[in-house]
Amino acid sequence: NNSSTGTIKGPIRLASTGSDSTAFRSQFNNCTIAGNYTHFQNPQYSQYDFKGGAVYVGWGALPTFKDCRIDSNEIDTKSGASGWGDAWNAAGGAVYIDGFLSYSSSPVRFINTSFNGNEVTGENVYGGAIASNHPQVRLVNCVVVNNKISSEYTDFMNDQNVVALGGGIAFNPDNNSQGGQDDAKLAVINSTIADNEVVPYIFSNDEYNDNSWRQGEYGGAGIYRESSDNYVLMFNSIVYGNTADSAYVDGNNDNYITTNEDGTYNNRLSLSSGGSEWGNDDTKIDYSIIEFFEETGLDENDLMDTDPGFVGNGDYSLAASSVAIGAGIDEYENFDAPAFDYNNEARPGSGGGNPDLGAFEHEYSTTPYPAKPQNLTVDSEGDSTIILSWMANTEDDLAQYKIYYGTSSATTLLDSVSGTPAYTATGLDNYTTYYFAVSAEDLDDYESAKSNEVSGEPKWSGPNWYVHADSGSSSGDGSPAAPFREIQ
Repeated sequence: NNSSTGTIKGPIRLASTGSDSTAFRSQFNNCTIAGNYTHFQNPQYSQYDFKGGAVYVGWGALPTFKDCRIDSNEIDTKSGASGWGDAWNAAGGAVYIDGFLSYSSSPVRFINTSFNGNEVTGENVYGGAIASNHPQVRLVNCVVVNNKISSEYTDFMNDQNVVALGGGIAFNPDNNSQGGQDDAKLAVINSTIADNEVVPYIFSNDEYNDNSWRQGEYGGAGIYRESSDNYVLMFNSIVYGNTADSAYVDGNNDNYITTNEDGTYNNRLSLSSGGSEWGNDDTKIDYSIIEFFEETGLDENDLMDTDPGFVGNGDYSLAASSVAIGAGIDEYENFDAPAFDYNNEARPGSGGGNPDLGAFEHEYSTTPYPAKPQNLTVDSEGDSTIILSWMANTEDDLAQYKIYYGTSSATTLLDSVSGTPAYTATGLDNYTTYYFAVSAEDLDDYESAKSNEVSGEPKWSGPNWYVHADSGSSSGDGSPAAPFREIQ
């Protein structure tokens, strides 16, 4: 500590002393590192840095974690800075990686390791699971799920500095440290990064009686990198279901957040560079499911934005219907896919074929389920009818399409149709909004996931208009069922 700042590190601390250039390569095998809690209640300085809820990796340490569980660890600063423009920094709910050996091309490695339920609460918060200033980090068969960062502690004097970046992983190396090192990158291989959360602070300006509001910077609920110059490689992985949520409103307790209907900017939700969209610079990301990958600036051919089909209820292995089965690749950019999965089961599974996406390998080589129908659209809306169409599936054993509908969501089976990728829904109530989705079913009764959901409103629109002096109504629409009383 010096006269104005303090650094508080996690309970497991790995580092050399002084200027020793020896690389210490600690090995953590089959370890459970859980339930650690880093906090501070007696502030002495205007600024604090909290680094690692469980593990702090400092200068000279290049550890490997294999078959470990680094779960349910926490940093809670318990307070915040009170000076103008000051903010307390908290990073790495499970692990913080600080510094690097400039001559070394060795990464800090995490293999078959879970990061589940770690949390960082403070002002400037980074990396619910991992925060790294080291330029070389590698994750293989890792599960990074249900981690959270929240910029809860602040006041009006430091609100311009408060950020929440990297719900799962925050990668923030010195840009200069990456030059000339072939392995200077964050590499994510066959890993699952899901259901992590960033909670930015929302500020009301009630102190100034202008009824306006603003928020702290946020982004990368899955992965955040400080700059588009920070090199990231990813393949055979899943980044899905990561969220941003409004919270901790100062003043009137209204839940303000950005303008999208779901409360987030999708271009910086799953992945974010510097709090904005990820972009395609210094990036090799392919053969993966990345939610909102197009919005975030990625455009590779073998990326998918679709539900990966986890088993569910906290189980992030793949259901038999998952599109992630067999969607991977054996080698990408001179990196090999692992020969075993998170559970040390062989990759590919017993069915052979290509490896799966994510940390868990399924026994099937391909899913037996048909693909979900694509590009469902409402072609027209008529009197008590709505006409739907979609792109035809290509499976040879396709039996039929099932049409679902409802007035709030498409949950009720309406009908089925064989052959043609189109359907006319009849007998609907005019001027009522209906929602539709379509699934595909094969000859073995395997039914796909539902298509995208669309909505339409049946209505009478002519060209013939009906009038009846006795049964007509001033509120009629001119249809046979509801004629006008008169035409003027």
